[in-house]
Amino acid sequence: MFIFGRPKNNRLLRVLTFLLFCAKIIYSILKFSMEMNEFFKLIGKRKQTIFAIVLLFVFITTILTLIQPLRYESRSKLLVLQNFGENFDPYSAAKSNEYLSNLLARITTSEIFFDEILNSGFKVEKDYFSDRPDKKLQIWEKTVVAKAVNDSGIISVNIYHTDKYQAEQIARAVNYVLKTKNSQFYAGGSNVNVKVIDEPIVSRWPVKPNAPMNISFAVVLGFISGLFYIYILPDEKYSLRIIPKRREKIEYSRVERDVPEVNSFEKGSIDNIAG
Repeated sequence: MFIFGRPKNNRLLRVLTFLLFCAKIIYSILKFSMEMNEFFKLIGKRKQTIFAIVLLFVFITTILTLIQPLRYESRSKLLVLQNFGENFDPYSAAKSNEYLSNLLARITTSEIFFDEILNSGFKVEKDYFSDRPDKKLQIWEKTVVAKAVNDSGIISVNIYHTDKYQAEQIARAVNYVLKTKNSQFYAGGSNVNVKVIDEPIVSRWPVKPNAPMNISFAVVLGFISGLFYIYILPDEKYSLRIIPKRREKIEYSRVERDVPEVNSFEKGSIDNIAG
């Protein structure tokens, strides 16, 4: 029943609105599909441009990788133990271990900890680090990487150095300072014990820079950049080619003079006239 030309029940209007919404979605999907088909065709035509951009990224990444010094890695792990009372909450104990292990891990990149490393008695070459305080800490932060493993109380220590022996010596010095002088970096008294659970193990080959990962990243980034390039500049004049485009060979046929053939009848007539 209609009142002044307007449906009393607007269910039909909702259905029509829903159908219009579905039609818009279908239209958008079809339009997107058509655009993607055109883009795939463009990729097929400009694949050499994409390949050239990928090679450019790989070349630059390779150069940047080769100019960096090769560094070995030394890995070790320590366990932070605290003496809690019998009535201590296990959850609070786990949180306390997490806090303390994170604190000790962050302390390893500080200047006071670095000074303790130099005075630990291990054969750590001081000349490897700069005399400038800011530059010295920058090199030290790239040398030692300590992280707390969740709330387990375990600290993983990774040392990176250009010399395998120095990587091992620095790792042992870091473990020694954390084990014997940890009470200097927090107000916890003597109820904390740090134990080395994994002795330092030095990698057989350099691990930094990671050439396979860098090149793989360059390939992916170059491919994405290539797609973006041909999408922004789809014209053929912006194509990048490694192999020059073949020129069409134009064959020119030799122009021969048209000489009319003389048949036997005409030849005989010519001979009789000449005779």
